[in-house]
Amino acid sequence: MYRAAFAALLCLSLNVHAESVLLGKKLIDKGDTADKVLAAGGKPERKDLIPADEYSPAIEIWTYRQRKADLRVWLVEGKVVQTQILDPEPPVDGTGELAGGSVSGEQINDQ
Repeated sequence: MYRAAFAALLCLSLNVHAESVLLGKKLIDKGDTADKVLAAGGKPERKDLIPADEYSPAIEIWTYRQRKADLRVWLVEGKVVQTQILDPEPPVDGTGELAGGSVSGEQINDQ
C-alpha cells in the first residue's frame, strides 16, 4: 500500500512547476521579460509555439538544457507566465526499473 502511494507521488514529482527558477546565474520570475530570459540563459535549445486562437493568446515555450534537468519557460506576449523543471531521467533502482514500483497503476505485491 505504502509503496503504491510512494510510486504515485514519485510520478507526480517528476515535473515541477515553479514561480522562480535559476537560469544560468540569474533568477527568472513570473512576469519577467523575454529579454531577461535571453540575457540569463542565452538562446534556448528549443522553441515551441502554440498559436493563438479566439480564446487565448499565442504561447511560446522555450526549453533550456541544464545539468540535471531541462527547464521550460512559458511566455505570453513576451512575459514569463510559467516555468517548469523537467527531470529527464526518472530515478531507477538497481534493476533498471523505476524506483518505487510500477507507474502503470498495476498492483504492487510486497513479498
